[in-house]
Amino acid sequence: MRTILSKAFMLIAVLMVGTVTIGLADGASEGSMPTGDFKYVMYALKNKQQFVFAYSALNLQKVVLTISDEKGNPLHKDFFNEKEVGRVYDLKKYGNGSYFVEVKTGDFVEKKEIVIYAEPALVANVVSLDNKKVEISYTSNASEPVNIYINDVRGETVYSSTSDKKKFNRIFDLATLPNGEYAIFVGNNEKTIGQIVKIKK
Repeated sequence: MRTILSKAFMLIAVLMVGTVTIGLADGASEGSMPTGDFKYVMYALKNKQQFVFAYSALNLQKVVLTISDEKGNPLHKDFFNEKEVGRVYDLKKYGNGSYFVEVKTGDFVEKKEIVIYAEPALVANVVSLDNKKVEISYTSNASEPVNIYINDVRGETVYSSTSDKKKFNRIFDLATLPNGEYAIFVGNNEKTIGQIVKIKK
């Protein structure tokens, strides 16, 4: 029975989770009932606000999975009645943090903490300096280039550029522009950050 279960369990490694390797993943959290007829794994995906849950059972049985926040407030619950399940749960709308995932089937109940963390796709900063100068800096972990736009109050673009750098810092001299407010946008395909600056003598 253990051999059959192990083979079925490893098949879940490619079921619904793409190229993720469940059985050998770093930081994988594995649980099993004393009888060995139910096994599961659960772990967070690196730099993604997602985690993998998969199980294999010898017989059809009801499995309940409950996701709660760090205060114990329930966020999501799933019910399964299958021998094999593999699923990726996306927690982007809740963000980085610690979560508790409870797995229950029959008399077996186990709760584990899982830490979800992903670096922001883009972090940008805009600082107004003296003499009509503006410092723009950013850090990006996305593969796409970063676009920088400076628009006047009418929405017309007075400056634009594109950078492939992961880290960027530059001082822009806006002395040739009239006094007033300008909207500065720094963004890529995943995120755009905007800020209003006032230019005056």
